[in-house]
Amino acid sequence: MAASYLVAVRKVGRDARLYLLTSGLMGFAFWGGLAAVLTNLYLLRLGYGSDFIGLYNACGGFGYGAFALPAGWVGRRLGSRQAMILGLSMGAVGGTLVPLAESGPAEWRIPWLLISNLTLAAGQSFYSVNSSPFLMAATGPEERNHAFSFSSALGPLSAFIGSVSAGFLPGLFADLLQVTLAHSAPYRYPLFIAAAALVPAALAIVFTHPSEESVLGRLVGGSGPIPWSIMLFLGCTLVLRTPAESVARTFFNVYMDQALRQPTALIGSVAALGQLAGGAMALAAPLMMARLGAARSYAAASLVAALSLWPLALVPRWEAAGLGFIGVMAATSLSFPIMNVYSMLLTPPRWRASVASVVGLANGVSFVGVSLGGGYLIQSAGFPSLFLIASGLAIAATLFFWLRAPREQAARSAA
Repeated sequence: MAASYLVAVRKVGRDARLYLLTSGLMGFAFWGGLAAVLTNLYLLRLGYGSDFIGLYNACGGFGYGAFALPAGWVGRRLGSRQAMILGLSMGAVGGTLVPLAESGPAEWRIPWLLISNLTLAAGQSFYSVNSSPFLMAATGPEERNHAFSFSSALGPLSAFIGSVSAGFLPGLFADLLQVTLAHSAPYRYPLFIAAAALVPAALAIVFTHPSEESVLGRLVGGSGPIPWSIMLFLGCTLVLRTPAESVARTFFNVYMDQALRQPTALIGSVAALGQLAGGAMALAAPLMMARLGAARSYAAASLVAALSLWPLALVPRWEAAGLGFIGVMAATSLSFPIMNVYSMLLTPPRWRASVASVVGLANGVSFVGVSLGGGYLIQSAGFPSLFLIASGLAIAATLFFWLRAPREQAARSAA
Protein backbone atom coordinates (compact mmCIF):
# COMPACT_ATOMS: atom_id res chain seq x y z
CA MET A 1 0.00 0.00 0.00
CA ALA A 2 2.85 2.40 0.85
CA ALA A 3 4.40 1.87 -2.58
CA SER A 4 1.10 2.61 -4.36
CA TYR A 5 0.70 5.80 -2.41
CA LEU A 6 4.22 6.93 -3.28
CA VAL A 7 3.52 6.30 -6.96
CA ALA A 8 0.22 8.18 -6.74
CA VAL A 9 1.77 11.14 -4.91
CA ARG A 10 4.47 11.44 -7.57
CA LYS A 11 1.75 11.75 -10.22
CA VAL A 12 -0.05 14.70 -8.64
CA GLY A 13 0.86 18.16 -9.88
CA ARG A 14 2.32 21.16 -8.11
CA ASP A 15 -1.06 22.69 -7.24
CA ALA A 16 -2.27 19.51 -5.57
CA ARG A 17 0.96 19.20 -3.56
CA LEU A 18 0.64 22.77 -2.30
CA TYR A 19 -2.96 21.97 -1.36
CA LEU A 20 -1.73 18.96 0.62
CA LEU A 21 0.63 21.26 2.54
CA THR A 22 -2.31 23.49 3.42
CA SER A 23 -4.36 20.47 4.47
CA GLY A 24 -1.60 19.39 6.80
CA LEU A 25 -1.33 22.83 8.42
CA MET A 26 -5.10 22.97 8.91
CA GLY A 27 -5.01 19.61 10.66
CA PHE A 28 -2.12 20.64 12.91
CA ALA A 29 -3.74 23.93 13.89
CA PHE A 30 -7.50 23.41 14.06
CA TRP A 31 -9.09 20.29 12.60
CA GLY A 32 -8.32 17.89 15.42
CA GLY A 33 -4.99 19.46 16.38
CA LEU A 34 -3.71 22.18 18.67
CA ALA A 35 -6.75 24.44 18.97
CA ALA A 36 -9.23 21.55 18.89
CA VAL A 37 -7.70 20.10 22.07
CA LEU A 38 -7.03 23.34 23.95
CA THR A 39 -9.84 25.79 23.15
CA ASN A 40 -12.44 24.20 25.42
CA LEU A 41 -9.86 23.79 28.17
CA TYR A 42 -8.98 27.47 27.76
CA LEU A 43 -12.66 28.40 28.15
CA LEU A 44 -12.93 26.24 31.26
CA ARG A 45 -9.95 28.10 32.77
CA LEU A 46 -11.70 31.38 32.01
CA GLY A 47 -14.48 30.19 34.31
CA TYR A 48 -17.10 29.10 31.77
CA GLY A 49 -19.15 25.92 32.06
CA SER A 50 -20.40 23.36 29.57
CA ASP A 51 -23.41 25.53 28.71
CA PHE A 52 -21.22 28.37 27.39
CA ILE A 53 -18.82 25.92 25.75
CA GLY A 54 -21.80 24.47 23.91
CA LEU A 55 -22.91 27.97 22.89
CA TYR A 56 -19.37 28.86 21.76
CA ASN A 57 -19.07 25.76 19.60
CA ALA A 58 -22.61 26.22 18.30
CA CYS A 59 -21.64 29.72 17.20
CA GLY A 60 -18.77 28.18 15.25
CA GLY A 61 -21.08 25.62 13.71
CA PHE A 62 -23.53 28.37 12.79
CA GLY A 63 -20.75 30.35 11.10
CA TYR A 64 -19.59 27.28 9.21
CA GLY A 65 -23.08 26.42 8.02
CA ALA A 66 -24.31 29.96 7.36
CA PHE A 67 -21.33 30.79 5.16
CA ALA A 68 -21.33 27.48 3.29
CA LEU A 69 -23.75 28.62 0.58
CA PRO A 70 -22.00 32.00 0.06
CA ALA A 71 -18.71 30.11 -0.06
CA GLY A 72 -20.03 27.93 -2.88
CA TRP A 73 -21.30 31.00 -4.75
CA VAL A 74 -17.93 32.77 -4.39
CA GLY A 75 -16.15 29.61 -5.52
CA ARG A 76 -18.28 29.41 -8.65
CA ARG A 77 -17.83 33.12 -9.42
CA LEU A 78 -14.18 33.72 -8.55
CA GLY A 79 -12.76 30.21 -8.56
CA SER A 80 -12.06 27.85 -5.70
CA ARG A 81 -8.46 29.12 -5.35
CA GLN A 82 -9.51 32.69 -4.51
CA ALA A 83 -12.25 31.50 -2.17
CA MET A 84 -9.80 29.29 -0.27
CA ILE A 85 -7.30 32.15 0.14
CA LEU A 86 -10.08 34.35 1.49
CA GLY A 87 -11.19 31.65 3.91
CA LEU A 88 -7.71 30.95 5.27
CA SER A 89 -7.14 34.68 5.78
CA MET A 90 -10.41 35.01 7.69
CA GLY A 91 -9.48 31.97 9.75
CA ALA A 92 -6.13 33.46 10.72
CA VAL A 93 -7.84 36.67 11.88
CA GLY A 94 -10.56 34.86 13.85
CA GLY A 95 -8.09 32.41 15.37
CA THR A 96 -5.90 35.28 16.58
CA LEU A 97 -8.83 37.17 18.10
CA VAL A 98 -10.03 34.24 20.26
CA PRO A 99 -7.09 34.24 22.73
CA LEU A 100 -7.11 38.07 22.75
CA ALA A 101 -10.50 38.03 24.49
CA GLU A 102 -8.86 38.60 27.89
CA SER A 103 -7.25 41.84 26.72
CA GLY A 104 -10.50 43.87 26.84
CA PRO A 105 -13.10 44.66 29.50
CA ALA A 106 -14.75 41.66 31.13
CA GLU A 107 -18.21 42.65 29.87
CA TRP A 108 -16.95 42.41 26.28
CA ARG A 109 -15.48 38.96 26.68
CA ILE A 110 -18.46 36.79 25.73
CA PRO A 111 -19.44 38.71 22.56
CA TRP A 112 -15.74 38.95 21.65
CA LEU A 113 -15.30 35.18 21.92
CA LEU A 114 -18.46 34.42 19.96
CA ILE A 115 -17.74 36.88 17.14
CA SER A 116 -14.11 35.71 16.91
CA ASN A 117 -15.18 32.09 16.65
CA LEU A 118 -17.82 33.03 14.08
CA THR A 119 -15.11 34.66 11.95
CA LEU A 120 -12.84 31.64 12.32
CA ALA A 121 -15.63 29.22 11.38
CA ALA A 122 -16.70 31.32 8.38
CA GLY A 123 -13.14 31.19 7.09
CA GLN A 124 -13.00 27.44 7.58
CA SER A 125 -16.26 27.13 5.64
CA PHE A 126 -14.86 29.08 2.67
CA TYR A 127 -11.79 26.85 2.70
CA SER A 128 -13.58 23.53 3.17
CA VAL A 129 -16.42 24.07 0.69
CA ASN A 130 -13.98 24.92 -2.10
CA SER A 131 -11.26 22.40 -1.29
CA SER A 132 -12.93 19.39 -2.95
CA PRO A 133 -13.69 21.21 -6.24
CA PHE A 134 -10.12 22.56 -6.16
CA LEU A 135 -8.56 19.13 -5.69
CA MET A 136 -10.94 17.62 -8.24
CA ALA A 137 -9.68 20.14 -10.81
CA ALA A 138 -6.03 19.70 -9.82
CA THR A 139 -5.94 15.90 -10.23
CA GLY A 140 -6.58 13.39 -12.97
CA PRO A 141 -8.70 10.24 -12.81
CA GLU A 142 -5.74 7.93 -12.17
CA GLU A 143 -4.50 9.60 -8.99
CA ARG A 144 -7.73 11.26 -7.82
CA ASN A 145 -8.92 8.66 -5.28
CA HIS A 146 -5.47 8.43 -3.78
CA ALA A 147 -5.07 12.22 -3.70
CA PHE A 148 -8.36 12.65 -1.82
CA SER A 149 -7.44 9.83 0.51
CA PHE A 150 -3.94 11.18 1.09
CA SER A 151 -5.37 14.62 1.79
CA SER A 152 -7.82 13.18 4.30
CA ALA A 153 -5.01 11.20 5.95
CA LEU A 154 -2.62 14.13 6.06
CA GLY A 155 -5.06 16.20 8.13
CA PRO A 156 -5.34 13.66 10.99
CA LEU A 157 -1.64 12.81 10.86
CA SER A 158 -0.82 16.50 11.19
CA ALA A 159 -3.48 16.77 13.88
CA PHE A 160 -1.60 13.99 15.71
CA ILE A 161 1.39 16.32 15.92
CA GLY A 162 -0.90 19.16 16.98
CA SER A 163 -2.57 17.02 19.65
CA VAL A 164 0.78 15.87 21.04
CA SER A 165 1.88 19.49 21.11
CA ALA A 166 -1.34 20.40 22.91
CA GLY A 167 -0.45 17.89 25.58
CA PHE A 168 2.88 19.45 26.56
CA LEU A 169 2.73 23.11 25.46
CA PRO A 170 0.49 24.26 28.36
CA GLY A 171 2.94 22.75 30.83
CA LEU A 172 5.84 24.41 29.06
CA PHE A 173 4.17 27.82 29.11
CA ALA A 174 3.09 27.31 32.73
CA ASP A 175 6.74 26.82 33.69
CA LEU A 176 7.86 29.84 31.65
CA LEU A 177 5.13 32.06 33.11
CA GLN A 178 5.43 30.57 36.60
CA VAL A 179 1.72 29.82 36.89
CA THR A 180 -0.26 26.62 37.36
CA LEU A 181 -2.31 24.78 34.74
CA ALA A 182 -5.43 26.13 36.44
CA HIS A 183 -4.56 29.52 34.93
CA SER A 184 -5.70 30.49 31.42
CA ALA A 185 -2.34 31.84 30.21
CA PRO A 186 -0.70 28.44 29.47
CA TYR A 187 -3.57 27.66 27.10
CA ARG A 188 -3.70 31.12 25.52
CA TYR A 189 -0.30 31.16 23.84
CA PRO A 190 -0.62 27.80 22.03
CA LEU A 191 -3.82 29.19 20.48
CA PHE A 192 -1.75 32.02 18.98
CA ILE A 193 0.54 29.37 17.47
CA ALA A 194 -2.46 27.65 15.90
CA ALA A 195 -3.66 30.89 14.32
CA ALA A 196 -0.17 31.68 13.00
CA ALA A 197 -0.09 28.31 11.17
CA LEU A 198 -2.83 29.54 8.84
CA VAL A 199 -0.52 32.18 7.37
CA PRO A 200 1.76 29.69 5.53
CA ALA A 201 -1.39 27.65 4.76
CA ALA A 202 -2.81 30.62 2.86
CA LEU A 203 0.52 31.36 1.17
CA ALA A 204 0.66 27.79 -0.14
CA ILE A 205 -2.62 28.34 -2.01
CA VAL A 206 -1.41 31.77 -3.20
CA PHE A 207 1.51 30.01 -4.87
CA THR A 208 -0.73 27.65 -6.83
CA HIS A 209 -0.93 28.38 -10.53
CA PRO A 210 -3.43 31.17 -11.33
CA SER A 211 -4.65 29.19 -14.33
CA GLU A 212 -6.51 26.92 -11.91
CA GLU A 213 -9.60 29.06 -12.46
CA SER A 214 -9.49 28.45 -16.19
CA VAL A 215 -9.14 24.70 -15.62
CA LEU A 216 -12.11 24.79 -13.28
CA GLY A 217 -14.00 26.93 -15.77
CA ARG A 218 -13.62 24.27 -18.43
CA LEU A 219 -14.81 21.66 -15.96
CA VAL A 220 -17.95 23.56 -15.00
CA GLY A 221 -18.88 24.58 -18.51
CA GLY A 222 -22.16 23.48 -19.97
CA SER A 223 -25.64 23.55 -18.60
CA GLY A 224 -27.89 21.29 -16.68
CA PRO A 225 -30.59 21.38 -14.00
CA ILE A 226 -29.73 21.93 -10.35
CA PRO A 227 -29.33 18.45 -8.78
CA TRP A 228 -31.85 18.99 -6.00
CA SER A 229 -32.27 15.27 -5.29
CA ILE A 230 -28.53 14.80 -4.78
CA MET A 231 -28.37 17.85 -2.50
CA LEU A 232 -31.31 16.63 -0.41
CA PHE A 233 -29.92 13.10 -0.16
CA LEU A 234 -26.46 14.24 0.96
CA GLY A 235 -27.84 16.93 3.26
CA CYS A 236 -30.17 14.56 5.11
CA THR A 237 -27.44 11.96 5.48
CA LEU A 238 -24.95 14.39 6.97
CA VAL A 239 -27.41 16.16 9.28
CA LEU A 240 -28.00 12.79 10.94
CA ARG A 241 -24.42 11.49 10.66
CA THR A 242 -22.41 14.52 11.82
CA PRO A 243 -23.54 14.49 15.51
CA ALA A 244 -21.41 11.40 16.18
CA GLU A 245 -18.31 13.28 15.12
CA SER A 246 -19.45 16.57 16.67
CA VAL A 247 -19.98 15.25 20.20
CA ALA A 248 -16.58 13.56 20.11
CA ARG A 249 -14.75 16.63 18.84
CA THR A 250 -16.63 19.13 21.00
CA PHE A 251 -17.15 17.38 24.32
CA PHE A 252 -14.55 14.61 24.62
CA ASN A 253 -11.95 16.90 26.19
CA VAL A 254 -14.60 18.45 28.45
CA TYR A 255 -15.74 14.96 29.53
CA MET A 256 -12.18 13.87 30.26
CA ASP A 257 -11.36 17.08 32.15
CA GLN A 258 -14.57 17.65 34.10
CA ALA A 259 -16.18 14.21 34.55
CA LEU A 260 -13.15 11.91 34.62
CA ARG A 261 -10.67 14.47 36.08
CA GLN A 262 -7.83 13.53 33.75
CA PRO A 263 -4.75 15.73 33.16
CA THR A 264 -4.24 17.81 30.02
CA ALA A 265 -1.23 15.72 28.98
CA LEU A 266 -3.36 12.54 28.92
CA ILE A 267 -6.19 14.29 27.06
CA GLY A 268 -3.72 15.49 24.42
CA SER A 269 -2.15 12.04 24.11
CA VAL A 270 -5.49 10.29 23.60
CA ALA A 271 -6.55 12.92 21.09
CA ALA A 272 -3.27 12.39 19.26
CA LEU A 273 -3.86 8.62 19.08
CA GLY A 274 -7.31 9.31 17.66
CA GLN A 275 -5.81 11.46 14.92
CA LEU A 276 -3.13 8.86 14.20
CA ALA A 277 -5.76 6.15 13.84
CA GLY A 278 -7.78 8.47 11.62
CA GLY A 279 -4.83 9.08 9.33
CA ALA A 280 -4.19 5.37 8.96
CA MET A 281 -7.83 4.67 8.13
CA ALA A 282 -8.02 7.49 5.59
CA LEU A 283 -5.15 5.89 3.69
CA ALA A 284 -7.19 2.70 3.47
CA ALA A 285 -10.16 4.42 1.83
CA PRO A 286 -9.17 3.70 -1.82
CA LEU A 287 -8.65 0.01 -1.05
CA MET A 288 -12.01 -0.20 0.71
CA MET A 289 -13.80 1.62 -2.13
CA ALA A 290 -12.18 -0.67 -4.68
CA ARG A 291 -13.36 -3.73 -2.77
CA LEU A 292 -16.80 -2.70 -1.49
CA GLY A 293 -17.72 0.36 -3.52
CA ALA A 294 -18.20 3.87 -2.19
CA ALA A 295 -21.74 3.43 -0.84
CA ARG A 296 -21.03 0.27 1.17
CA SER A 297 -17.75 1.71 2.44
CA TYR A 298 -19.42 4.88 3.68
CA ALA A 299 -22.25 2.97 5.36
CA ALA A 300 -19.79 0.71 7.16
CA ALA A 301 -17.69 3.64 8.40
CA SER A 302 -20.81 5.47 9.57
CA LEU A 303 -21.99 2.46 11.57
CA VAL A 304 -18.59 2.04 13.25
CA ALA A 305 -18.64 5.72 14.27
CA ALA A 306 -22.09 5.26 15.82
CA LEU A 307 -21.11 2.17 17.80
CA SER A 308 -17.84 3.73 18.97
CA LEU A 309 -19.82 6.20 21.10
CA TRP A 310 -21.14 3.38 23.29
CA PRO A 311 -17.97 2.98 25.41
CA LEU A 312 -18.04 6.74 26.05
CA ALA A 313 -21.65 6.52 27.19
CA LEU A 314 -21.62 3.27 29.15
CA VAL A 315 -18.20 2.92 30.80
CA PRO A 316 -17.08 5.86 32.99
CA ARG A 317 -13.34 5.25 32.67
CA TRP A 318 -10.76 7.16 30.67
CA GLU A 319 -9.62 3.97 28.92
CA ALA A 320 -13.11 3.33 27.55
CA ALA A 321 -13.58 6.98 26.66
CA GLY A 322 -10.27 7.01 24.83
CA LEU A 323 -11.11 3.82 22.93
CA GLY A 324 -14.47 5.25 21.88
CA PHE A 325 -12.97 8.55 20.81
CA ILE A 326 -10.29 6.79 18.75
CA GLY A 327 -13.00 4.69 17.09
CA VAL A 328 -15.05 7.75 16.15
CA MET A 329 -12.02 9.57 14.76
CA ALA A 330 -10.87 6.53 12.77
CA ALA A 331 -14.30 5.91 11.26
CA THR A 332 -14.84 9.60 10.49
CA SER A 333 -11.48 9.91 8.77
CA LEU A 334 -12.26 6.81 6.72
CA SER A 335 -15.66 8.17 5.66
CA PHE A 336 -14.45 11.68 4.81
CA PRO A 337 -12.54 10.92 1.55
CA ILE A 338 -15.20 8.39 0.56
CA MET A 339 -17.96 10.99 0.87
CA ASN A 340 -15.87 13.63 -0.91
CA VAL A 341 -15.16 11.43 -3.92
CA TYR A 342 -18.68 9.99 -3.92
CA SER A 343 -20.41 13.38 -3.80
CA MET A 344 -18.15 14.92 -6.46
CA LEU A 345 -18.59 11.99 -8.86
CA LEU A 346 -22.32 11.94 -8.18
CA THR A 347 -22.61 15.61 -9.19
CA PRO A 348 -22.34 17.19 -12.65
CA PRO A 349 -19.15 19.31 -12.75
CA ARG A 350 -21.08 22.59 -13.08
CA TRP A 351 -22.71 22.10 -9.67
CA ARG A 352 -19.84 20.63 -7.62
CA ALA A 353 -19.17 23.81 -5.65
CA SER A 354 -22.89 24.14 -4.94
CA VAL A 355 -23.19 20.56 -3.72
CA ALA A 356 -20.06 21.03 -1.57
CA SER A 357 -21.71 24.10 -0.03
CA VAL A 358 -24.83 22.05 0.81
CA VAL A 359 -22.59 19.46 2.47
CA GLY A 360 -20.98 22.26 4.49
CA LEU A 361 -24.39 23.67 5.42
CA ALA A 362 -25.61 20.25 6.60
CA ASN A 363 -22.50 19.75 8.70
CA GLY A 364 -22.85 23.22 10.18
CA VAL A 365 -26.54 22.84 11.04
CA SER A 366 -25.87 19.51 12.73
CA PHE A 367 -22.88 20.90 14.60
CA VAL A 368 -24.95 23.84 15.89
CA GLY A 369 -27.64 21.53 17.22
CA VAL A 370 -25.17 19.23 18.93
CA SER A 371 -23.05 22.01 20.43
CA LEU A 372 -25.90 24.20 21.63
CA GLY A 373 -28.19 21.43 22.83
CA GLY A 374 -25.34 19.26 24.07
CA GLY A 375 -24.05 21.78 26.57
CA TYR A 376 -27.46 22.04 28.23
CA LEU A 377 -28.16 18.31 27.96
CA ILE A 378 -24.93 17.58 29.82
CA GLN A 379 -26.06 19.77 32.71
CA SER A 380 -29.54 18.24 32.89
CA ALA A 381 -28.96 14.59 31.97
CA GLY A 382 -25.21 14.03 31.92
CA PHE A 383 -22.64 13.07 29.28
CA PRO A 384 -23.93 9.48 28.66
CA SER A 385 -27.29 10.71 27.38
CA LEU A 386 -25.61 13.00 24.88
CA PHE A 387 -23.35 10.25 23.57
CA LEU A 388 -26.24 7.78 23.20
CA ILE A 389 -28.46 10.26 21.35
CA ALA A 390 -25.65 11.06 18.91
CA SER A 391 -25.09 7.33 18.37
CA GLY A 392 -28.77 6.78 17.60
CA LEU A 393 -28.79 9.59 15.04
CA ALA A 394 -25.72 8.13 13.32
CA ILE A 395 -27.37 4.71 13.13
CA ALA A 396 -30.41 6.36 11.52
CA ALA A 397 -28.09 8.10 9.05
CA THR A 398 -26.51 4.78 8.14
CA LEU A 399 -29.88 3.18 7.44
CA PHE A 400 -31.07 6.16 5.39
CA PHE A 401 -27.88 6.22 3.33
CA TRP A 402 -27.90 2.46 2.78
CA LEU A 403 -31.49 2.49 1.54
CA ARG A 404 -31.20 5.64 -0.57
CA ALA A 405 -27.68 5.52 -2.04
CA PRO A 406 -28.27 2.79 -4.70
CA ARG A 407 -31.16 4.79 -6.21
CA GLU A 408 -29.01 7.89 -6.34
CA GLN A 409 -26.21 5.93 -8.01
CA ALA A 410 -28.63 4.64 -10.62
CA ALA A 411 -29.96 8.13 -11.28
CA ARG A 412 -26.44 9.45 -11.72
CA SER A 413 -25.51 6.62 -14.11
CA ALA A 414 -28.51 7.44 -16.25
CA ALA A 415 -27.75 11.17 -16.39
